[in-house]
Amino acid sequence: MIAAKIELRDIYWLSAYLEGEGWFGSNDKLGGRRMRLMIAAGTTDKDIAERVANILGAKIYLDPNPPHKLMYRVVLHGQRAVEWAMTLYSLMGIRRKSQIRAMLDAWKAWPRRLKGLPVTCHPDRKHRSRGLCVNCYERFLREHKQKADWQSRKHPMVRPELSTRAN
Repeated sequence: MIAAKIELRDIYWLSAYLEGEGWFGSNDKLGGRRMRLMIAAGTTDKDIAERVANILGAKIYLDPNPPHKLMYRVVLHGQRAVEWAMTLYSLMGIRRKSQIRAMLDAWKAWPRRLKGLPVTCHPDRKHRSRGLCVNCYERFLREHKQKADWQSRKHPMVRPELSTRAN
């Protein structure tokens, strides 16, 4: 449950807690079909997990780890995780800032699913996202992936005639 009003001291407390026990990141386990941005933290103290979850508006997951104590994992996904990461960025140390930057870079590079846009192709077909029908949307994703792959090459291809300067 999201707190009705989040006070500045709660934000400072949360940043200090996440600096020590938190994780900011993204994963792409489905081979490019879905990006999951998240903030996560774990603790064996139920009251701390509830406070973190209340401030973030996140869920608590139980992680039984016999013979050790029960672990409470607080996880926030998606757009809200991005919003909180941006809010907490200036309060974090070097290592957490680098995690947040990597998370935000992944978020910026990902082709977001924009729903509710006006239809831009094939009005007789069912539309998926970005105002595109399923076929056009899949083509858009393929083209976006190819562009990202090309930009991420460490050694771009250089045409021989352009690699030497004419004197």
